[in-house]
Amino acid sequence: MDGFRVTFPSDPTMWSHVRLMLRAVLELHLIPGRECNLLTLGVDEAFTNIMRHAYEGRKDGPVELNVTCRDKQLSITLRDYGKKVPLEQIKSRDLNDIRPGGLGVHIIRSVFDEIRYDTSPPEGTILYLRKDLTKSIMEKQALSGGKERKQSE
Repeated sequence: MDGFRVTFPSDPTMWSHVRLMLRAVLELHLIPGRECNLLTLGVDEAFTNIMRHAYEGRKDGPVELNVTCRDKQLSITLRDYGKKVPLEQIKSRDLNDIRPGGLGVHIIRSVFDEIRYDTSPPEGTILYLRKDLTKSIMEKQALSGGKERKQSE
């Protein structure tokens, strides 16, 4: 399985099912547990931002998630049809400002190698996330003594 595509409502109760599908694909591609957790957290933060900012808490807005893992590259696309947030407003709060919340963008940027927002569609935003998995896969194979099966190329 190289990935999946799913459309689901912006209801947080649905996200747990989608998160399980994401983890299954990551584990299938030999992503170590810690990195799998971080990647899932990064996508979770992106989904939370869609719920809060694009759909302003509405639970019925469509969210499209496309996950592809090929040639040791993880590509994730999240698409919403909600309110556009101006690109200059998409930023993390100052890390010296100690308080709950406001770290989603920081977490996403820390986890993924490439992050790109596309606000050109007539409605909503497309978020592109990319991660080079080469190091992760090699680390897991080294830790297991090379007994893990290799990712198909």
